[in-house]
Amino acid sequence: MTTHLKSLSIQMSSLFKEEDDDHPDHKDDPCNASDVAGAVEAGFAFLNSDDVVEPPVGNDSGTTDAEGDTLHQKQKAIRDALRERIDRFSDPDSIIEYPESGYNVHPVTIFDKKKCSQAIADLQSDRRGVAGGGDKRDADVVKLEQSKSNAGRRGIRVHTCANVILDAIINVAPNFGQVATHLHAPLSIAAKTSRPVRIPPILLVGAPGVGKTRAARKIAECLVGQDGDIYTQNYGGCDVGSSLGGLDKAWSNSQTGKIFDALSLSRTANPVFILDEIDKISSGETTRGHKVDPAGELLQLLEVETARRFTDKCLDLINFNASFVTYIATANSLAGINTALLSRFTVILARKPTAREAVGIIDSIITDISKIYDITIKPTSGDILMLLSDKNPRTIYKLISHAIVYPILHNRDYFIMSDIQSAVNLICGVNDNVGYKREMMH
Repeated sequence: MTTHLKSLSIQMSSLFKEEDDDHPDHKDDPCNASDVAGAVEAGFAFLNSDDVVEPPVGNDSGTTDAEGDTLHQKQKAIRDALRERIDRFSDPDSIIEYPESGYNVHPVTIFDKKKCSQAIADLQSDRRGVAGGGDKRDADVVKLEQSKSNAGRRGIRVHTCANVILDAIINVAPNFGQVATHLHAPLSIAAKTSRPVRIPPILLVGAPGVGKTRAARKIAECLVGQDGDIYTQNYGGCDVGSSLGGLDKAWSNSQTGKIFDALSLSRTANPVFILDEIDKISSGETTRGHKVDPAGELLQLLEVETARRFTDKCLDLINFNASFVTYIATANSLAGINTALLSRFTVILARKPTAREAVGIIDSIITDISKIYDITIKPTSGDILMLLSDKNPRTIYKLISHAIVYPILHNRDYFIMSDIQSAVNLICGVNDNVGYKREMMH
């Protein structure tokens, strides 16, 4: 813990320090500090001070008064965020990640075991009645056998402390704070009664790059855990060949839908489905060569009464209870979304993260990318935060994804500014996009 505090304090002391990029020590020392003890003391002094380093203004610096005020505000916001970061490391109990305890599992009936057994008998007695032949029938029988496992029952995770989940959501998706407000009632009722409560569908709307899909994933992980049942249906193109509700059994290439598969193959009754870019849904989509109506099947799934008796088109011999599935959708715009479909969602408008919120998002992105390589990267320094804090989450993720190669190659557990600069050069160098490079570095 002391090591973390020292590291963070050193980062503080370097936040507004002018660094010489050509200095030979700069490549190896993120703070360029020769006296660690002095840097730590300076870092805490900076935190405890109410003063903010005044930005240069006037003709000598080339900075206008308006730009100076903006820089002043940005410095203060990042300083406040770094102070909170030190407070979190000082008090490990205040670090909220993904709650894996403090919940009960409540069983609910999803599949009728008797109906599944009867459907299996019907399939086995007539192996030629459906396109696809015996192999297709055998596959359907296997899925029905899986459906009736555990007497057709699946578990729902009921959290015993709603505030832990709500705080976690605010922590991982600070610019989507209204989500926590939306979830307060159902999670609190579930915690109070120890009974499962359906979470109403959520739609995150915002400009490209503000982090909607990432936020949806993080919110889902808060609800069901990082290893929980989370599925993605992308209506922007990559999932055109799949369907939530299945394809008609009359076709030889028919298949069960993602909802049936999710409920039959797992022990969970309330998986989370991320519906990405639902503003790109069209009623005449073609799936595996057949016309489908994704908006129509979504309407059935989002409505509690019809979802409680949902029928997969590929296995129309039974219906099942899909009413506890949680849906988090994203869209760039409300324009073009089916009015009836839109009415089923609680719409939450996204905004660009503030500089203060961006610090937490940057830390979270670094942690996520570090896990991919099974390494640990320390929280980044103030100068890098100043650079990244006004970028949207998509740009931050892209930069960190490219920059992380340099700490790995040089056996470091921290970033330095040249890592980010090299990442920008790598991203922009292919097309020699000077304008884009300037935008990313300023």
